[in-house]
Amino acid sequence: MAKLARIINAVSLDAVAVAILWQFVFCINFTQRAPTIAQSVSLGLTVWLVYCADRLLDAARMDVQGPATYRHQFHLRHRRGLTITWMILLMVDAMVVCFGIDGSIQVLGIGLAAGVLVYGAGVHFAETPLHRIPKEVQVGFLFAGGVSVVTWPGVFAEPSKQIPMLVTVGLAWVLFACNCIFVAACELESDRAQGFDSLPGRWINQDGSFAGGILIALTASFAAASWVAVWLGCAPWVAGCLLSISFAFLSIVSFARFTSKLNRRISIQRYLDRRLTAGFVADSALFLPPLLCMPWLI
Repeated sequence: MAKLARIINAVSLDAVAVAILWQFVFCINFTQRAPTIAQSVSLGLTVWLVYCADRLLDAARMDVQGPATYRHQFHLRHRRGLTITWMILLMVDAMVVCFGIDGSIQVLGIGLAAGVLVYGAGVHFAETPLHRIPKEVQVGFLFAGGVSVVTWPGVFAEPSKQIPMLVTVGLAWVLFACNCIFVAACELESDRAQGFDSLPGRWINQDGSFAGGILIALTASFAAASWVAVWLGCAPWVAGCLLSISFAFLSIVSFARFTSKLNRRISIQRYLDRRLTAGFVADSALFLPPLLCMPWLI
């Protein structure tokens, strides 16, 4: 199980699962229907292409003599096969978008694609990374936009849904950004050794505990904020509840991970560090709530 989880995270399948499940949640809440097969396939392929390209570019400038994460080592070892697969799936994704996605969604998708290109250029080619918007914030924004994009044309036509959509997308943006911050805080040592910029790395704490403390407070606060948004009618009930549960889940995992410096015998911490990758644990906080609720949503 642990080996399988590491591989799933290394090839970005957990990120794909998060995207498809949250796309389903947004569609059910704002269009009262499930996404089409083409919409889900296109989103899943696009997320995989973006994540794979990002990690291949990281691997290309990685110091092989220094400490590195498993996913970066995986992409370095298998870069040729992954590159060929990437090119094939890019053509498949383009065909699905051209022939299976409505024109209004295509236009919005082009805007998101431009944002992804700006993100990639800033992260991998900027000469002054410390002056950029933190990449975790950028990824959270693009991910929230990607999972909700198929619902926007319908929401534009119904003004009563616009505020709930904005609130829900905003909460999702924070949730996905917190996910990235958790991973970066866990991998702070290897990121610094490789010269990879991260928000926790800018908070100048060698063991990541300060970043972890902020993350615990942030996720716990937004878990409560999600419930308040539901109570005030500013977010749909299902999406708001799932967001709150995901924030709470990530807060608990963060607490287990970053308070372990006080007691190295904590079994949860040993399991997270020795058995599972930080990325898979963080993503499980995002895909398990909607996955477990799927039978009631269909």
